[in-house]
Amino acid sequence: MKQELKATLETLTKTDNSGTYQCVVIQLTPTYSKKVFLESAELELLKLSNSFNLTTSSSNQDGDWVV
Repeated sequence: MKQELKATLETLTKTDNSGTYQCVVIQLTPTYSKKVFLESAELELLKLSNSFNLTTSSSNQDGDWVV
């Protein structure tokens, strides 16, 4: 079974405000999303990959990516 899901690469602030981190947020249902934490090399591959057709999200001013 193949199903397309909305996913975004988001830059979020750590809870202790000590910095930021990036993760892929997959929208599983309209009310539930899952954060997936990637290693630095995986993030770079995702950003560079043409197979994921990355585009800048117009609804997000942080420069997040829509996968």
